Amino acid sequence: MTIEFSSDIGFTTQLPDGSFRVEESSAGAGTEQFSLPGGAYVSLVRDDGQVHDYAQAMEWAQKMAAYYQDEFGGRVLTEGRLQSAGKQSYAVAVAYRDPDEVPRLATITGVLFPGCAFFGLTLLAVAPDGDPDVTFVQGIVDGMALADAG
Repeated sequence: MTIEFSSDIGFTTQLPDGSFRVEESSAGAGTEQFSLPGGAYVSLVRDDGQVHDYAQAMEWAQKMAAYYQDEFGGRVLTEGRLQSAGKQSYAVAVAYRDPDEVPRLATITGVLFPGCAFFGLTLLAVAPDGDPDVTFVQGIVDGMALADAG
């Protein structure tokens, strides 16, 4: 089962049962953040001003993933295009250890609604086995839609 959330930054999303909106996003102003079952968090930012096409969405995901490589010595596990109706998406999954040596996985995804909106999605999860859950990320992207303008 899923829960639908509407965002102030222009999207709706379907997330797993047990998810909830974090009142004050640690991802900064202009973002939405959700706590997911199992201790994962997903943060979304809208950045229409910086990303206008698929190549820029791909570059955005790679640059954001580089943060986890540079700051935490992370390594890219997988990256590539996600197929999703009505949007173009590119994801990069990085395994790293946080300052407490907890194994984590950051999956950074650029989600472009052609001609109208770009959202950057960051999924942070504890990952003792280090394997990205591509199906889970695909489900989050598939569950995103633009919110009605009026």
